[in-house]
Amino acid sequence: MKNFYSLYIKPAVKILGSIKFAFILIISLIILSIIGSIISDASIDKIKYNFIVSLFFDTSSNEFRDFVSTLGLLNIYTSPLFITLLSLFTINLLICTFKLFPFAKKGFPFIDESALKNEAAFKDDISAVTDFFYKEGWHVSRSPENNNLVKAEHHKPGRYGVIITHFGIIFIMIGAFIGHYMGFSGSMLVFENQILNEVEKQNGEKIQLNFAVKLNDFNIEFYEGSKTAKAFTSNISLVENDNEVKNVDINVNHPLKYKDVVFYQASYGQSPHNDMVMNVLISKDNKSETVGLKYGKAYDFNDYKIVVRDFYSDIAYNSQTGEYYNKSYNLSNPALYLAVYDKEGRGLMGGWLLLYSKEPTYVEPLNMAFQFKELKDVVYSGFSVKYNPGISIVYFGGILLCFGVVFIYLLNYTAIIFTVSNGILKYKVFTHRKFPLVNPADKFYKYFNIS
Repeated sequence: MKNFYSLYIKPAVKILGSIKFAFILIISLIILSIIGSIISDASIDKIKYNFIVSLFFDTSSNEFRDFVSTLGLLNIYTSPLFITLLSLFTINLLICTFKLFPFAKKGFPFIDESALKNEAAFKDDISAVTDFFYKEGWHVSRSPENNNLVKAEHHKPGRYGVIITHFGIIFIMIGAFIGHYMGFSGSMLVFENQILNEVEKQNGEKIQLNFAVKLNDFNIEFYEGSKTAKAFTSNISLVENDNEVKNVDINVNHPLKYKDVVFYQASYGQSPHNDMVMNVLISKDNKSETVGLKYGKAYDFNDYKIVVRDFYSDIAYNSQTGEYYNKSYNLSNPALYLAVYDKEGRGLMGGWLLLYSKEPTYVEPLNMAFQFKELKDVVYSGFSVKYNPGISIVYFGGILLCFGVVFIYLLNYTAIIFTVSNGILKYKVFTHRKFPLVNPADKFYKYFNIS
């Protein structure tokens, strides 16, 4: 067993914990990150037409996409190669961190007097130097082998700075791994009055929650005279065992967290199959009335019948055909086609009314005006749903990382080993950082006029 450790375990640990190996891993991760930022689902079809790529791959097929996907470069940040490199980097940090514990415990070791290369003329004895360090709050100790060899240490807690920093990164990595393998990220599209407990991931996989979401109401505000959404809010209820346990509003800047599952307001849209209500302001003879119209159902107004014959969620105009068409099912530019009939059912007028119109549409032959004011009971609310059980570990790692950096830069561990012999002060300064923000040794140089 001892031979196995010496032959295999010890060399493997030495390689995995080496600075050279860490450098190789960091460079590899940087290169893969650059590739990941260039190659994506959105850009792959453009890249295949690149001149160099076209020399090796058929641009009329998905040959290049298949090749990149096989190498795991299409989703590089979740690829086995990227995860493996991050795992190795975490192991490297762990080994390096444990190697630092003996130093953190003992600090810079005593060295032989002959290794003290810095010298300065000195009239007093060694007690004058030790008294100075005591007054300045340094920790002073003598060599167990040479009582005339003294070590003064400043900011001893700073010895743990690198260890704390390493552990911060390690905890961030561990939290990220837990979140990746045990958490999920997906979306939910919930229609008004619908109860849903299913989250769909990007790969189509369905995740069942142990509670359900009911969309009670969805409100959207637009900038006046514009089709740009100003704000949209979902009022939802959380349902467990057929009982409502929570009612809350969610908007873009106010997500909901429940049982470590976070819901973000992400989108909204319209279903052509919902029983929508379109509020239309109708004016005639200085009298106005807002009526709720439903698709295909006639509404009696004075001596007229008013019917919504069509509805487009995102109306657009084709200048070549001269016709209006529905560009998408998103509520980007809603419009309804309103038709007016007399009592005998003869058509009197028909035309499109835009939801964003600032002014009513006036129909002179009928002496009537119409304005599309509000759209109700038609939309769904889209939520981005995330569950990350490792996020608290990531936050803890982030706190450790911040403390570690503070320890390294503001508590710069410094040790001065010195002796006095024959009117000569011999010393050597050891410090964690070559260019610290504050050099504790400066007072030592100034007090004893050392240039």
